[in-house]
Amino acid sequence: MYFGIISFTLMLLGVSYFFVRYGRYISRFEVFTLRHMRVRFNRITRQVHIQQPSYCGGNLTLRWEDIICDVADGGKPVAGEEDIGGMGFPNVLAWHPYRTGLPFGVVVAIGKKMMSQQNLLDEWELQ
Repeated sequence: MYFGIISFTLMLLGVSYFFVRYGRYISRFEVFTLRHMRVRFNRITRQVHIQQPSYCGGNLTLRWEDIICDVADGGKPVAGEEDIGGMGFPNVLAWHPYRTGLPFGVVVAIGKKMMSQQNLLDEWELQ
């Protein structure tokens, strides 16, 4: 019985050591750090600065003109979605690789949950 308790304790300590030493990098996925992201908009240079931890890609600076947004196309609601479009979702900004030249796409959700397509239009800055 004592041998079992001692071996189980040593095994637990060994697994704990390897998790603290190596496993924490696996468990720090970007999904768990989205609350640490900050999005800054510079109206003068028309750039968007996405500040995120270094293990999630670090800081990014993207052009405002490269944003793909649901309501950016003329500021009109999508046909058939005047009442339900955007219901329960935050304002989502996306940058596709063909516009940015990066090897990956960037998606950022900002703001509160929208209750209608009109709320999305109100949040979007039209030119």
